[in-house]
Amino acid sequence: MSRSNDSQFYYCNLDEVDRLTIDSWLVRKRELLQAAQQKSIEGAMGKELCDRRSTPFLRVRVKILRRVPIKSMHAANSTALLTIWEPSDDRINLLKEGKAIRLRNFSCRPQVDGEVQLSVNGKTSLEELPKPSSSVLRNSGYEERFFSPIIRLHIMSKSQRCQYDFDVVGYVVHAHPAKDPATSSSVYMTDESGLLLRLDRYFNSEECFAPPWKMTKYSRECSLVYSFQNLKLIDFDTVQNCAVALWTENSAVSSNINDRFAALTSFSKSKEGEMLLKRVSTLSSRYPIVGKGVEKLSFAVGQFLSLEERFDTKMHAIASIDCGDALLRANIGLECLRGIVGSTVQDEIHLLSKRLRNSGNYFSFVLKHTTNSLHPMEVVTLTKVNVSALVSSYHMG
Repeated sequence: MSRSNDSQFYYCNLDEVDRLTIDSWLVRKRELLQAAQQKSIEGAMGKELCDRRSTPFLRVRVKILRRVPIKSMHAANSTALLTIWEPSDDRINLLKEGKAIRLRNFSCRPQVDGEVQLSVNGKTSLEELPKPSSSVLRNSGYEERFFSPIIRLHIMSKSQRCQYDFDVVGYVVHAHPAKDPATSSSVYMTDESGLLLRLDRYFNSEECFAPPWKMTKYSRECSLVYSFQNLKLIDFDTVQNCAVALWTENSAVSSNINDRFAALTSFSKSKEGEMLLKRVSTLSSRYPIVGKGVEKLSFAVGQFLSLEERFDTKMHAIASIDCGDALLRANIGLECLRGIVGSTVQDEIHLLSKRLRNSGNYFSFVLKHTTNSLHPMEVVTLTKVNVSALVSSYHMG
């Protein structure tokens, strides 16, 4: 059969007995190959797999609740890591950020990486306390988490004031998957500013095929909004002209639809957003800076970072304004905000601050220089920036 030019012709010329012999041999050959393959697979699985059992746990970072401020910066910034093994739904709901709890009969272990290790055992009791005032939370060193604007990350990375555990909402415009485990997979994202943030992550498994790292340069799926948590900021990349963040073991992609997420999604679907996103890959990393005006006026373009109460008056607040090269603190009347966010009479300052910060909007400020040493600058007028004009101020790279 092996010497025939046509095996089918040779088979047809055989008698019935020879044909049965060949048919039985082919069946037997398939059975032997399948048995050998099955044996090889079982042998490999037997070596690599073992009986694995896992115990769910929850870890939260906690601080001491202080009624009065503490002078020692080391003590003020000290934290502990609390581990709860097999947490119930009640305890998961109890241990939310910003809540005050009283713990009794917990276990304590030596420090790891500068943090005391606490653990909940069978005798531990957790009791929720009334919501602390903003002053108590501030004295305890607690700062409410917020999504950092990318323009702020540019400033911090350029000045080498890198921070840990920052959150950001970004519109992913490009993904660069790793070619091998030794190199990082990267995603490039932007927001209303048009500036770029690169997020690097190292993989040792097929996790890199999960969004947004599975996207390619030519994939339409690239244009998506994601919320990232607990990223580490490193030095600015002067070659690619972008801020750089690293994915750590504590990092995560949040699936929660928050206000900042909704604001950036809405912007990406607007005409201004579409215009910016088409050009963002070639934009130079220039951002608005504080400009000196005539006489005692200054002009600035930037974003609200926070509003703080003034204890001497309820009609004004202290605004922290991110203007790119400078961080301004200026007195602002609540009446000035009325046309921007609506009614300000019934809203608390921290709610207004959160609403302005999460909006992602840029504002044009006219500021007046005053003789007040505590508040030397005051916002005279405030208008929302025309994003189309802001985009046109960038040039093609």
